[in-house]
Amino acid sequence: MNTENSFPKILIGLVVIKFLSALFYMAMAFNVSPYIINELKMGSSALVGTATTFATIMTIIGSSLVFVWMRIFKGASTLVAALIIGVFSLFVVMFPTVPGIIISWMLLSVGMNSHHSSYGSVLAMAPKGRAVGIATGLFFGATFVGEALCAYVTPWMADLIFGSSLPSTNIKTGGILCIVFAFISYPFFKKTYKLAFPKVSESKAQATVNL
Repeated sequence: MNTENSFPKILIGLVVIKFLSALFYMAMAFNVSPYIINELKMGSSALVGTATTFATIMTIIGSSLVFVWMRIFKGASTLVAALIIGVFSLFVVMFPTVPGIIISWMLLSVGMNSHHSSYGSVLAMAPKGRAVGIATGLFFGATFVGEALCAYVTPWMADLIFGSSLPSTNIKTGGILCIVFAFISYPFFKKTYKLAFPKVSESKAQATVNL
């Protein structure tokens, strides 16, 4: 049980996983322009701008409706979100058409911001007292540093795994590793979710007993 100013140790693991995930989930954002313009020769910066606009709209929706997302998926919120990021990153490469890229990036954006907001919500709610500031500080630090390093780490991993760091390969690598970290995050997030929202967890357990 959490006491005043307590900092559950499970949060350290969750922050580390958030950092590692951030090294890869921005692969689409960093590579979409060279992918569309240089590699596919599909269009100009105008097309990239259009795709970015649609993705941004979905980003706003994903961030605004995180409470709905977490109400539906509960302790599996980051698992589902990261799987969406990973799967639709792969779809961008598998279906290299204008509609395919735009739709995949839109859905990927929903996953990305639901992923980010789910982490932020539990990391703010699970600790108590002054520990809230520590947890949120670690969360933002891990997120921003990881996302900044994504531009360097993802191409390095792509070259290591596939022998190439083309934009498409970078996006594919980011997608695959997001799927890997989706499953790694699940036990950590599930436990933290129970700490953050104990009444929800207790109600679910009671309902199971009643059945």
